[in-house]
Amino acid sequence: MTKFLVLTDFSKNARHATEYAIQLAIQRKARIQLIHVFEEPVPISESEPTMLHFQNMEQRIYQQLEERRGELIQKYGDQVPITCHVYDRFLIERIQALFARPEVKLAIIGLTGSGMSKFFLGSNTLDIVQSSGCTVLTVPPQTVFRPIKKIVFAYNADDIPPSTIPINKIRKISEIFDAKLYILQVRPITPPEEVIATNEIILTDLFKGISNDLYSVKKKNIMAGIKDFAREKKADLIAIIPKKRDFWESLLRTNHTKVMLFRSDVPILSIPGENS
Repeated sequence: MTKFLVLTDFSKNARHATEYAIQLAIQRKARIQLIHVFEEPVPISESEPTMLHFQNMEQRIYQQLEERRGELIQKYGDQVPITCHVYDRFLIERIQALFARPEVKLAIIGLTGSGMSKFFLGSNTLDIVQSSGCTVLTVPPQTVFRPIKKIVFAYNADDIPPSTIPINKIRKISEIFDAKLYILQVRPITPPEEVIATNEIILTDLFKGISNDLYSVKKKNIMAGIKDFAREKKADLIAIIPKKRDFWESLLRTNHTKVMLFRSDVPILSIPGENS
């Protein structure tokens, strides 16, 4: 049975993402694994046993997760099996290990804070999206749940060659949601006609067997192009391939993944590329 990993830090927006996850699990007949990852406490004094603090914290967090589980069952019934798990440290590694299990299909997280510097689980949201190698569904605070029937898979055609498109992962996502796929190539400039024709042939062959429509738009602002298209098609989900940027580049240029996550009112599904 399909399982969704749902990470929470007990914030308002994490609670919202959890409720979205429950409704999605009801739609797709999936299970939920509710997770919190924390850092081990630092002892107040040298004589104070750290392990005691650790055990107390772990028990307290687990109790909070169980209370949240009870609230969700009271509100949505027991249609979705929910388990609770507490882990200490190594957030990315924990997610990767859990995601390696064949029944786990998605990690679902929320966003918090109004500024670009404040992320759900501290600064780890972008790390999870860009570094875990997992398929991650990010739920913005303003998202209202509706059944997923239309997915826009969008990418910068000048930045992502067809060979790096994770077609097998996209195929699985299409099967999980049983949704129509709109493939959107966004380009800052219009390429020669022969390039467009060649790309169309490659993509048609690549997405064979998946219900899809192929589109190409010219837009200097890539993020605006994706959002406008998703709004036009009334998309329930936007799928992207998160781009990794090195430290110096991140200081000099806007991180498109970060902008996409924060400025969308539609959930964002981040699918690692083939080279991730």
